[in-house]
Amino acid sequence: MARRARRHGAGRPETEPLTTAPGSARNSTMLLRLLKDLCFADGAKGAHEAGAGAFPLPGVRPSPVGGEESTDSDEAAMAQLYQQAEKGLAEGDLVLAETCCQKILNLRPEAALAYLHLARVRLAQGRLPEASECLNRAESTPGLDLKTHNRIGIVWLDLDDCARAETRFRSILAADGTHAYAWCNLGIALQRKGDLEEALTCFRRALKLKPDFADAMHNGGLLLRDLGRPGEALAMLERAVSLKPGFALAHANIGVLHQDLGDIVQALADFDRALELEPESGDIHLTKAHLLLSSGRFREGWEEQEYRRLAPEFPRDRFPFPEWQGEDLTGRNLLVYAEQGIGDEIMLAGCFPDLFAKGGRWVIECDPRLESLYRRSFPQAEFAGKRFKKPDTWLEAFRPIDLQIPVGSLPRFFRNEEADFPRHSGYLVADPQRIGRWKERLAALGPGLKIGLSWRGGTSRTNAYLRSIPLENWLPLLSQSNAHFVNLQYTDCRTELDSLHARHGIRIHSWREMETDYEETAALVASLDLVISVCTAVVHLAGALGVPVWVLVPNSPGWRYMRDRDHLPWYPSARLFRQAVPRDWAPVLRRVAAEFLHLANDRGPFNEGVGPRIQASSPAVAVSKAEKFYHQGLVEKSNKNIESAISCLERAIDVDPEYVPAYSMLGTLYFERGEITEADYCFHMGLRYAPGSGELLLGLARNCVSRGERREAIPLLEDAGAGNWDSADFLSRLALYWGELDETDRAVDIWNRVLEIRPADASAYNNLGLQWLFGKGDAEYARRCFENALALKPELAEARFNLYTALMYLGRTEEAVAGFDQMAEGDYQQSSRFHRAVALLKKGRFGMGWSDYGSRWGYRGAPHRPSHFPDWQGDSCRDQTLLVFGEQGLGDEIMFASCLPDLRARVEGRILLRCNDRLKSLFKRSFPGFDVVEAPVGNGGRQDTADGHRIDWQVAIGDLPGFFRKDEASFPHHAGYLRPAPERVAYWRARLSALGEGPKIGISWQGGQAKTRRQLRSIPLSQWLSILTMEGAHFVSLQYTDCRDELQALTERHGIIVHHWQDAIDDYDETAALVSALDQVVTVCTSIVHLAGALGRPAWVLVPTIPEWRYLDSGASMPWYPSVRLFRQRRPGAWREVVEEIGHSLRSIPRP
Repeated sequence: MARRARRHGAGRPETEPLTTAPGSARNSTMLLRLLKDLCFADGAKGAHEAGAGAFPLPGVRPSPVGGEESTDSDEAAMAQLYQQAEKGLAEGDLVLAETCCQKILNLRPEAALAYLHLARVRLAQGRLPEASECLNRAESTPGLDLKTHNRIGIVWLDLDDCARAETRFRSILAADGTHAYAWCNLGIALQRKGDLEEALTCFRRALKLKPDFADAMHNGGLLLRDLGRPGEALAMLERAVSLKPGFALAHANIGVLHQDLGDIVQALADFDRALELEPESGDIHLTKAHLLLSSGRFREGWEEQEYRRLAPEFPRDRFPFPEWQGEDLTGRNLLVYAEQGIGDEIMLAGCFPDLFAKGGRWVIECDPRLESLYRRSFPQAEFAGKRFKKPDTWLEAFRPIDLQIPVGSLPRFFRNEEADFPRHSGYLVADPQRIGRWKERLAALGPGLKIGLSWRGGTSRTNAYLRSIPLENWLPLLSQSNAHFVNLQYTDCRTELDSLHARHGIRIHSWREMETDYEETAALVASLDLVISVCTAVVHLAGALGVPVWVLVPNSPGWRYMRDRDHLPWYPSARLFRQAVPRDWAPVLRRVAAEFLHLANDRGPFNEGVGPRIQASSPAVAVSKAEKFYHQGLVEKSNKNIESAISCLERAIDVDPEYVPAYSMLGTLYFERGEITEADYCFHMGLRYAPGSGELLLGLARNCVSRGERREAIPLLEDAGAGNWDSADFLSRLALYWGELDETDRAVDIWNRVLEIRPADASAYNNLGLQWLFGKGDAEYARRCFENALALKPELAEARFNLYTALMYLGRTEEAVAGFDQMAEGDYQQSSRFHRAVALLKKGRFGMGWSDYGSRWGYRGAPHRPSHFPDWQGDSCRDQTLLVFGEQGLGDEIMFASCLPDLRARVEGRILLRCNDRLKSLFKRSFPGFDVVEAPVGNGGRQDTADGHRIDWQVAIGDLPGFFRKDEASFPHHAGYLRPAPERVAYWRARLSALGEGPKIGISWQGGQAKTRRQLRSIPLSQWLSILTMEGAHFVSLQYTDCRDELQALTERHGIIVHHWQDAIDDYDETAALVSALDQVVTVCTSIVHLAGALGRPAWVLVPTIPEWRYLDSGASMPWYPSVRLFRQRRPGAWREVVEEIGHSLRSIPRP
């Protein structure tokens, strides 16, 4: 685990030296990240390198290196191209970087820096010979400065050519023996070659030249760790931290040392300290992930490992598909794309059967060497050998594709607990014909066990010297006379094999075809009795084939080999032999030889029974019958076989009535089927055996939420959250329910906790942003949340859509509209079009807004659209009947009804009006040219109405503005278009008059419900005191929710009376009469605004920072209602200044 030496010399200032990131230095992808991200980021010259002819900053004219002088225009173009190439490399856009490098070389064929950058491109593409050729071209350029030599050396290191790197660094030191950075980099090259003592000397030379050289101190500490001197290593790393307190990498590697010493708690604390210093360091997160995974804390570890996506070499943005989130795949097409090394690909393929249980169609990209092996092993899927070209050059053959996921993210869904790892006997299937040929070949060697060997693993950059064992050290095993040993080494080892035979007479059999064809390798391994290997891909191949494999594990192994155990959850056939002291393999090999001798002496006939006895040394995982039924139920659920799933879960409970997971899942299935009573029963039964279970309490709370039982849900959610603050998955669901209950502050707190646990959780950032946007009304903070989500997961379409929504509410309409236009395809087509319409309407751009407003019918949560009759197209409908049907909320029907007089003027035929029941009396009186009717019956065609007339056309009331309100000038300056009952107005005036002298003011302080952002547009009465203390005024409640307790508390605390007459609230015709009788209305954004405005009554509205589109995004007026005045909130949640402004304005109105 751990590490990263720090290299120097890419032109960064001494205060910000070149770094590598922590994590396993044995992990090549992480090392690659260092060199790409940091070693080539140009910066100001360090003091040590002043005058060294360093390369300039991007965008500054580079010093010519070879070739003819260029014109100023050429130099300007090259400067821009260098800048773009650097940008492409930093962001992983290899196409951009390569294109820019080629253009530079067209302008200046001997540009060393362009060849250097092109070498990095080829390296990232895996085209290593071409990368070497580019470096050769760069090296051959005359007149290179020391910094360029240093850069070239670093890339040779990344190409795993330590000899070339060493030559480059020594050439620098021959020219300038005081170059501390070159001494440091030479130390790294020697360390990789395994010359540890000489490497340590180099680091000490660097420190002698530069005593405050924290990075050399850090590298020396890592080297001492590898030498098995942990005390000295820890002292050097702590010295590095004292020299540079903000040295996050050193803090992380101190954590690695504590991990080595078995102090996991302290190691995690060290990693957390490092992350406080560099919270966005993906590699420190990855190092922490590896500790968690190696400790068996899989769920947390997989979440942390998602930070690998931040590495530039991670294949981001290769494919334009949304990421799969673990949902059922029936009817969908999933692309699983390749990443990491061949061993990891094999290991992760163990998740494929679980993935297939999700249904759907699967296209899986893999290393080309595995393609045919995978096709045979997983015939239900389609496979494509990994290509480094643009995906559209090969992906077309596999379309359609709906979703994508990197293969390294599959364990997040299928391997979160040790019990999730299947007890398999192999999931890869070698070619039977090849196996037959290899068995014949092996049998010809004679009697005895046939043992495959691999003794060298990895490359220099992945610390091969730590996990490789010279063949000479294997003599205790190789001297066994009752076995035949077979070479499984995939590197050229003929010299080693010949030397072993010449010196000791021991032959290890080797066949070249095994080295060049992975199908042959698999068949050979499948034919062996046992594989004995260091940590390399051979371990994964043998384990995946179900072949017994003994693994010699170094003192500080990669995370895949876990900690303090002798088996691997990935491979039941694997057994681990662990090194106790770094680099001391002798005790390990003696133990392996002793175990092998015992096995060989106890063997039966050749190739029979040996495997089972070897595998028996690995501990078995006991699985109860209840667990078997439970897991079978999960599989049935994933296949949409709900009845079968329920049956399996019920059998699990029959077998073990106290098996709580079955109750929980059974309750969930009943809930999803709408059988809430049955779900309640299951959750309550589970709680009998697991009191306080968060999952079960959450299930009961979900049932209450679905029934609208807010008061009952809240204590259940509170109990569910108590003591369950460590599971990000559980807390995510808890936060969603709090959000549904409009408990924004609680939801925000929990989402923040989720992000403490899983800082790379893009969905959590997205959901947190939604709470800030719609719960707290802070579009700016929400925008930052959505951008964080997209930085972690650029393909998260929901976060992108929400970002554009936030921009819309921030008034950045052009950006929002452009964003919605980009998303006007795929799953968000209708939503994007509708939000585009809303953005334009908020800006008062009515013509364009109405053109897309019809997309609301396909929007999530859209109103129901009847499909009985053809849609009206705006003509006169002479001798025909047109149905206008109401939609959306009560306030919207009132607002859109302003278009009814225009409609009546255009249509010559009969018009039927179907509206909300509460509006019938009011609309009948207000629009005498319309017949207000009940909903027509029937499901299609020309239907008869109740009085025998037939309907020819229909139009939604919300579509009328598209015909009659295309610009602001088309809104009439009316004095009210609704007509209350005159006798009821007179009644209410008399009742109000009885209150005494002074203005009669109606108020409404709560608006909407949770799903319509009630919290944003509601203000507690206790905050209305600047208005309610107005001397001589009488206030009347227009609140349609139960507010008696709040009114009573107001009176008791402040002596203020707000009159409330329920008979005026229960009947909307009465409400209209009361509003008409008032002198003034003051209200939050609710249907009372529309009622007062449509009646022509003066209404002042308290508008939140993020209002609905009806209130536009600026200004004090509403085009719909000339009598309405808007008072806008200036900051989210800050109502005080708005209330005070209204209070002052009310007192300023002259009264008779």
